[in-house]
Amino acid sequence: MIFAIQDRDCLDEVLETYRKRGNKEKFIEDRRNDFSKFHDLTANNKYEKAYIHRGEHLYDALTRLGIKLEKGKGYKNYF
Repeated sequence: MIFAIQDRDCLDEVLETYRKRGNKEKFIEDRRNDFSKFHDLTANNKYEKAYIHRGEHLYDALTRLGIKLEKGKGYKNYF
């Protein structure tokens, strides 16, 4: 199992994505308040991590780990 997690310094980018998707400010503020706790919990578990850096997408983080996705198949189908 691999956990995908944004780098700790990407919080502003994550929150902006929520805004662009039309999420309510209450939801966004809740995510802001939970980000560090969630990040610590995920970063400290025993599973491998795929860290998503600023400006990247999940595909980039998986590729960096050497995971090659087949064309035409989504992430869910890959795993």
